[in-house]
Amino acid sequence: QNSHMQKSLYVPRVENKKSFMRMLKITNREDLIANSMNILEPSAIDSSGIERQD
Repeated sequence: QNSHMQKSLYVPRVENKKSFMRMLKITNREDLIANSMNILEPSAIDSSGIERQD
């Protein structure tokens, strides 16, 4: 069993008022920001200014 496997974590982000959602890849908890309802979700861009993968 390979204990050094890399795993990716994708978290939902609501994109508009019609509840369209995207699953965005994050690398750490600091990638999450509170939305208008105070729910943590990933920002659209990462700390490098690059749009997140979905």
